[in-house]
Amino acid sequence: DETSDGEPFLVMELLEGQSLSRKLRKHGALPPDEVLRIADELLDVLIVAHEHGVIHRDIKPSNLFIEPDGNLKVLDFGVARLDHAPGTLVTEAGTMLGTVAYMPAEQLRGEEIDPRVDIYAVGATMFRLLTDEKVHAVEEGEELARKILIEPARSLIDVFDEASPSRPCPGVSRRTPLPGRSDHASRRARGTRQRSAALRHGAPG
Repeated sequence: DETSDGEPFLVMELLEGQSLSRKLRKHGALPPDEVLRIADELLDVLIVAHEHGVIHRDIKPSNLFIEPDGNLKVLDFGVARLDHAPGTLVTEAGTMLGTVAYMPAEQLRGEEIDPRVDIYAVGATMFRLLTDEKVHAVEEGEELARKILIEPARSLIDVFDEASPSRPCPGVSRRTPLPGRSDHASRRARGTRQRSAALRHGAPG
């Protein structure tokens, strides 16, 4: 909006609560039931975004905010792009935006992306919330990028086995493949809906 003298301004919602990254720092890994609830709400948000052709591109714990009543807010659509309208992209093809630890290899290489990058980031975020570790166990930088490009993601089962052989792994499959590419908005969004339905029914997706 604008003030009476023509100066632009932006009004933003004042949130109370904490980001999931802060919660991780304070409490460590979260219980599986809580992680599944968060993922369920997150997928509901992404279903709507993907149906409208919007790809977030930076899903990660610090961009997920939990209010005191447990409601989830998805923050920072600043690097989002419209997937269905050529010429309306926030950035040009070949530009890498996002957070490396939560990127699939295609996004890291700066390739043309679709809503599957958000689905990958949801999985990487759930992994972090369940284990308090990144999918690839290295610090940020060139080594992390190299591992993402050439090595498969670690499974939750392996991480829990390494931490404590007697500690049971939550009921999550070893790997959840990303949905297939589609050029139609409703079909792209269907991939997100399938993940959401699988999550609610305890299926491996």
